[in-house]
Amino acid sequence: MLALEYGNLEYGNKERDVKRADMRSKGKRGGTLDEFKTRRRFALAMLTLTMMVLAACTSLSGKTTGENIDDAQITAAVKSKLAAEKLATLTRVGVETNLRTVYLTGVVDSEETRQRAAEIAWSVPNVNGVVNHLTIQQKG
Repeated sequence: MLALEYGNLEYGNKERDVKRADMRSKGKRGGTLDEFKTRRRFALAMLTLTMMVLAACTSLSGKTTGENIDDAQITAAVKSKLAAEKLATLTRVGVETNLRTVYLTGVVDSEETRQRAAEIAWSVPNVNGVVNHLTIQQKG
């Protein structure tokens, strides 16, 4: 008889049926629909903030992450080849790479050594240019 009074209530247990109805009005993780919308807005705001931070990091250097990695690999390869060369003065050569252009700085003993350093830099794959700012040490 009790079950008939409450319509579709199962077995006439009012407390259990009220609890089930309350759970159906809430989202899967609990909370009301307004709480769900608030969580969704917060997640969207955090995603937007993360994207802005990542974009700012890229714009600070003016290069993409891939370009930074390529430049680091080119710099390491040039330094490795210069260090492997028998000429001791080539270990005093500074190497920087920006957008696949290698910049050589420092002091060397002769014009031949200066040219050899540029040749070594050009021999590394993916190098688009070499700017040779090496100076020749005056003997004396």
